[in-house]
Amino acid sequence: MWEEFSQHIFYCQGDITESAAYEKLEKQLSSFGSEPLRRNILFYLATLPSQFGRSCGASSPGGVLHPNGESGWQRFVVEKPFGHDLASAHQLNSELTRFAREQQVFRIDHYLGKETVQNI
Repeated sequence: MWEEFSQHIFYCQGDITESAAYEKLEKQLSSFGSEPLRRNILFYLATLPSQFGRSCGASSPGGVLHPNGESGWQRFVVEKPFGHDLASAHQLNSELTRFAREQQVFRIDHYLGKETVQNI
């Protein structure tokens, strides 16, 4: 089962602060022969919380993120502590939901999500 599943896992390295990284990602996604594989995407953001909004926002203009779900599903999983207090958590949430619908954003605690991530 792993051999078959692993054929559908792809990695695209880039600097999240540079638009070229998102262009590279869009190019890689466009190269997939399967329409569902090109459009059903999970973004796993294990970055600093200050970079969540930037990552989410930068993926939107490049055509990678489709917040209205018109061409498949896209999800953002954000890992790490989600803010250091209620006010900062609200700020992070506002930043993310500027670019994605609430239903697209999943928050996972760094420590509590460790076993889940290791089992992906």
